[in-house]
Amino acid sequence: KGSFKHYVKHDLVVNQSVFEKGIPYIATQGSEEFFSVESPVYRNMKELPPLCIVVSEHECCFDQNVKLCNRAREARVHVDFAVWKFMCHVFPVFTGFL
Repeated sequence: KGSFKHYVKHDLVVNQSVFEKGIPYIATQGSEEFFSVESPVYRNMKELPPLCIVVSEHECCFDQNVKLCNRAREARVHVDFAVWKFMCHVFPVFTGFL
């Protein structure tokens, strides 16, 4: 749902193959409740150090990053949130290749 389904055809890293093969595999590894509890989005944010979240508005995990940012800010964690356009998931990792 959301950016995960909408941008899967545009994201070079979290692409259609991940959506078709990876997600069904992950679903066999535990319950949906387990994964939602283990997600950083739903963890305790109190007393975290400042966060710097860099995300593309056209990547599959955009919605999750927005939620992470908002939850951290609700817990009074300082968050720098930078949004780029037309980049793939984890695009800052590729700076060494440019």
